[in-house]
Amino acid sequence: MSAKQFMDIAIALEKRIKSGPADPLPSIALLADEFSVSYLTMWRALRVLADKGVITMRKGARTLTASGARPKGARDRFLDTMRSNIQDGTWKSGEHIPKFSYFQSEYHVGQDTISRAMQRLAREGLLHKRGRKWIVGPSSSARPGLVHTRAGGPSPRVALMLFPWLMDANNFFTPSHLEPFVSSFTDELIRRGISIQVVVQKRKELEPENTVAGLNDIASLIDSLGGRYCGMIAHDVGFSAEETASFLHAMLAQKKPVVYFDSIGNQPGFNRSRFGPKKPFYRLFFNEEQAVALALNHLYCQGHRVIGFPDIPRYPYPWVARRIQLARSAASRYDRPPRLIAPMQTEPFWTFNQSEALNVLNPLFDGISRVLHLDKQLTHGIQAKSSIKRKLLSETPSMAQIIDAGATAIIAGNDFFARDYYYWFRIMGIDIPQRISMISFDNQREFFTFPMSTIDYGFARLGYLAAHILIGDIPAKADGEGQIPGVCTLVDRGSTAVPRRGNIG
Repeated sequence: MSAKQFMDIAIALEKRIKSGPADPLPSIALLADEFSVSYLTMWRALRVLADKGVITMRKGARTLTASGARPKGARDRFLDTMRSNIQDGTWKSGEHIPKFSYFQSEYHVGQDTISRAMQRLAREGLLHKRGRKWIVGPSSSARPGLVHTRAGGPSPRVALMLFPWLMDANNFFTPSHLEPFVSSFTDELIRRGISIQVVVQKRKELEPENTVAGLNDIASLIDSLGGRYCGMIAHDVGFSAEETASFLHAMLAQKKPVVYFDSIGNQPGFNRSRFGPKKPFYRLFFNEEQAVALALNHLYCQGHRVIGFPDIPRYPYPWVARRIQLARSAASRYDRPPRLIAPMQTEPFWTFNQSEALNVLNPLFDGISRVLHLDKQLTHGIQAKSSIKRKLLSETPSMAQIIDAGATAIIAGNDFFARDYYYWFRIMGIDIPQRISMISFDNQREFFTFPMSTIDYGFARLGYLAAHILIGDIPAKADGEGQIPGVCTLVDRGSTAVPRRGNIG
């Protein structure tokens, strides 16, 4: 019997099982008689369904059970956990998985259960064996990397990166809070021998003539690549949402994966319901709501009930105001909601362009230093006297408002703001975290050695998953809409603590 014939039997059986998953299944022998095929042919068809998780085949009497007909046992749960660890990037491609002894002690399963799980995952292409070790991902012979072309030799596969303009591509690869995504994504593709080519949605006059720009140019490039084209990633593609969606829809017509990296998290409507339920579309996004809730919950669990969160109104996109609103929403879910103080902060001491951390407040206090005939600037460790503190409070009314409200903690919009607040409190003689706790967002590399607790967005994991969606070796664990959120974590660098009683002022 041909492979197509027993696959047809498998499809027919799957439809029957899904229409009534609780109904008992006949034995293999009875099913073979029903379909007028041999016992071995029926076994092969059932093996296909077992590998898909539609049925469970057991030893002994070779009994069959529909997967949805009973609660999952320890073996099934263990297999699901292992599969999930691979699909969500907990175990990364090319890495060894733990030894059997680890699984025995951690999950309380036997060697037979572990061995069967390994073999099942190997059949699914999620594991392979090298010597005596199990490695994540398919074997090297099964990994897509080079494609043989008609010209003769093998050529690398190509992934496209789509940006609104070429300038956006330059910004994307500039060190920022996106660096974990960029590094993880590019490293995985390069490690697999896959080339990356930047394309842009529209052309600007000053861009080089060889820039691939616009739908027609990109379509022609994809046609020229043929089988070497493995998919596209788009980063916060600009212009209107409708124009962006139309562009991505056209790219999906190539029948290759399209990954939309929503690093702002402002396009929840970009999903498979919009582009087509069977389209290979994935939206990997920054879960801002989870990030803010995690920061607030950390402070709340330590006992902070009055928390400052300064608003910064100077930016065209009001992302700080949005985070404050998310914090208010998260606070309302507590039985005893914390009080949030969110003054408008317009004082001119924000210093995104300062390269030296110690220069943060110097623009504001240069004048004070000269008037008081100080040899050193204030941010070089000189604790302010009462006269300077009064001047500082008058020049920064938003911070004075937070102190007057009795706040015991402050949430900074990002790591840059946190650095400014740190030096502000330092000059005021307010110790962190003994007198006030602080937490921020981004976990940007520039601040890795800075003593400020922060929220990491999980972008490194998203970059890894985006790469392997395009590589096509390990299926990503997305929901039915193709959505994959970043998993936020707290990076504790010791800037939060249980609050002291009394006002910090």
